[in-house]
Amino acid sequence: MKNKKDIENLKIEKNALKDIDKEEKLKLWLLDLGISAGVLIVLAVLTAVIIIFFNANYEFDKYPITCFVDIMTIPGILGIFGWLLIFVSNEGVFDLIVYGTKKFLSFVFRLHPEDSKLPKTYGDYYVMKHTGKKPNRHWGILIVGALFFLTGLILLIPSYLIEGGIHHSDPGGSVTTTEVIIKSLIIGGF
Repeated sequence: MKNKKDIENLKIEKNALKDIDKEEKLKLWLLDLGISAGVLIVLAVLTAVIIIFFNANYEFDKYPITCFVDIMTIPGILGIFGWLLIFVSNEGVFDLIVYGTKKFLSFVFRLHPEDSKLPKTYGDYYVMKHTGKKPNRHWGILIVGALFFLTGLILLIPSYLIEGGIHHSDPGGSVTTTEVIIKSLIIGGF
């Protein structure tokens, strides 16, 4: 009977540890989302300041929705591309460049380059960097960046309907950055 009770107690403890792991993962996930949202909100505010105060071509009074399209889309694109850069970096794309640079700098600036702690070959370096390491994907920045980008694209519809899209009623015609990006993607064949 003692063995059955011990086994049941171990199962209960194991389930409790799983619940703690789930709670910890949820906290880390929410922290990742919060930090990502904070960074992209700061980028949105900086974009707004640049657009409204330092860009003479923007007429915020006449075309406020057009300004909000850029204010939301630019940080979204930066967030998505930032996530892509992190993803590619975690996969080891830049490892050869980093290894080569470290090897070169240790050769140039050390009295005895052979005493370097750097592995002798790139293969050893790659194994050392990626053994037992689970890459952090930072999904929060992708999700928040995509939300910003989609919000900008959704705001583009009323911009076209209310403010007249690319060619406004004035002869100069204000073109949003988002419109330029979308047109270049369409023309580029993506």
